[in-house]
Amino acid sequence: MVLKILDKHIFSEFWLPFVSGASIITGIWLGIDKLKVIFKLLAVSGASISKGLVILGLEVPHMLALTLPVSVLFAAFLAFQKLSSESEIIAMRATGSSFKRLMLPVVYIGTLTAILSFTINEILVPQTSPLAKLVYSLAIYQNPIPNNSANSYNYIEKNAAGTIKKIFHVKSIKDKILNDLVVIEVGKKNILQVYNAKKAWWNAERGGWELRDGTTSLIRKNPKNHQNSKHFISDFEYTFVPSAIDPQRILNKVMKAKEMSFMDLKTYIKDNKEKLVEENEYNSLLTSFHNKFAYPISCILLAVIGACLGITQRRSIINWGYVGMGAIVFVFYISQSVFDSIGENGVLPAWAAMWTPNLIFLLVCLAVFKYKAEN
Repeated sequence: MVLKILDKHIFSEFWLPFVSGASIITGIWLGIDKLKVIFKLLAVSGASISKGLVILGLEVPHMLALTLPVSVLFAAFLAFQKLSSESEIIAMRATGSSFKRLMLPVVYIGTLTAILSFTINEILVPQTSPLAKLVYSLAIYQNPIPNNSANSYNYIEKNAAGTIKKIFHVKSIKDKILNDLVVIEVGKKNILQVYNAKKAWWNAERGGWELRDGTTSLIRKNPKNHQNSKHFISDFEYTFVPSAIDPQRILNKVMKAKEMSFMDLKTYIKDNKEKLVEENEYNSLLTSFHNKFAYPISCILLAVIGACLGITQRRSIINWGYVGMGAIVFVFYISQSVFDSIGENGVLPAWAAMWTPNLIFLLVCLAVFKYKAEN
């Protein structure tokens, strides 16, 4: 009965810092990693704020799966620091509970978090991340033609980096049809191409402009002598001018490995092994496959490490637990990045590269556990 009460009490102290920690860390990560992309989208394409918020919301599951290990570390640290500061750890030990028994509910919590991380990666991320890319692409390549305008209209097309690629001048617009269109392509070095068309319209499926009845002029500049520049003119009944970036190429691109479920990824690697080896992508995909299992397991190890670091002496002048937790977070993300690169480059087998960080933290976990148990 005492043991059941002990577990419930530790769980009750854990959930609030876990929820708040996951929210804060995920929010910070989103702010650093995604807000810049969203604001660039709004600036380049003129998309609405609502679309930016939709993309941000769809990215939350992917970010949450990445931040769960650190969130459980943070929550376990705060929960056990509170229990320690209020002498509840001493009271629990006085009832006969061993230090090992105190860590048992932490292992349960870490296991539940690992399952949650794996589930999010397997069920939510494969659905939300591609959808976020789709919304992003539709926002970038939405119909840039404004409502009917009897007056002349100018439009500048930019790529995702904000560089000017094409300049449009239209005499008038009616029913989304451009009349007397002039297009100047300025993106190619020493080449200037000018289109003149009587009519034109936007083709969202192909990601570009369809032009009817016009001429195209191609000017090849000589950077040393502009008088020797060449000028070619040709007529056309129909021509297609692609957008700065073809949206169809983005939408049809094979889903990134980290957005596939582990079964889909396993099948894809098996069916395309020879091709992937030729394209030097085999190690990268195999690394992502093993990481789908190794990354969630780190939740268990970090939960125990956080709980051990949270147990401090009440009258300690310096709380070294905070320093230790900061070091653990730093080493965790550095090791993930380093060994991910090692696995992708084939320096180590993919399985060894992805499980090495867990081996490192297992040793840290055992060392911290032993130190706290003896002191």
